[in-house]
Amino acid sequence: MKKARARFYRLKRISLALVVILAIVGIGGWKYMTVEDRKFEAFRDNGAGINSYLSSFGRAMEDAVETGSVEGLMEFYAEDYASSAEGRWVLGDSNEANGVRYSLLEVTGDPDSSGSDFKLKDLKSEWEAYVKPIAMVDGASIDGAKVPSDDPSRGLGVVCKINLTEEIIDGETARVNVKYMLHGRDREGRVFHDRFFFRWWLRSTGEGRSDWEIVRDELVSDPEVANMRVGSKESGFEVLDLVTSGLVVEDGDAYRHQRDPQLDAERDDIDLKFAVIQHAGGGGTSCDYDGDGWVELFFGDGVESRLYRH
Repeated sequence: MKKARARFYRLKRISLALVVILAIVGIGGWKYMTVEDRKFEAFRDNGAGINSYLSSFGRAMEDAVETGSVEGLMEFYAEDYASSAEGRWVLGDSNEANGVRYSLLEVTGDPDSSGSDFKLKDLKSEWEAYVKPIAMVDGASIDGAKVPSDDPSRGLGVVCKINLTEEIIDGETARVNVKYMLHGRDREGRVFHDRFFFRWWLRSTGEGRSDWEIVRDELVSDPEVANMRVGSKESGFEVLDLVTSGLVVEDGDAYRHQRDPQLDAERDDIDLKFAVIQHAGGGGTSCDYDGDGWVELFFGDGVESRLYRH
């Protein structure tokens, strides 16, 4: 009897200890998750604020092209902005391949400038040299009238957004990899597309999630990153005959993706184990299929996939 009672009290103490341990672990886990949730929310809100800031930079670039002045762009940079003068960027000479013009945005190395600072006045000259040959930004205006950024008829214009967040200290600083894209026309009427990657060091102005200033920047120079301007060789476009190309049939109906008949849950003769599967995968891609230097188009389809050879 005494042994049974002793065993009972021992199990009771063990159970109580386990309950206490579980309570401590639960409370600790809850506090940890609460802290991590707050960190995530701060990271998310800062990221959204930075993207809003970058969108404003894109609109300022559109204004710079329209007015010929980069003063609005310079407002995004801190008064104490400074970057390494060694390795600044410049748009290289134009090359041609397969009827397409392209230029690389290249890092320039000046041994005489090593260790010196690249200041606001130097940055202003850099942006002025970039903006000068651009005649217009597609989508920024229609017949000379400014189109609001939320207008559905607006084209792509300038797109500036976070490509990779490298570091964010809530409400203080951030380091982000920025994707910059401009769709426009040069002063000879040729269409071009810029796609560059920059690394920006940002500092919060303390006025809100979207209020930052650039204190340092550099061109992202990496073998896996192509900083390039691609454009048409001549002004204007060639007209594509959609019927001849096969993209549109003669009756005027566009080529449409079709579901695989063997995955059609509405057919009585098809027994699907999972009726949610109703469509074949579809999509399109482009690649140089035959290695001749010209890009082909491939459209995946549930009935008849198509390869358009160039």
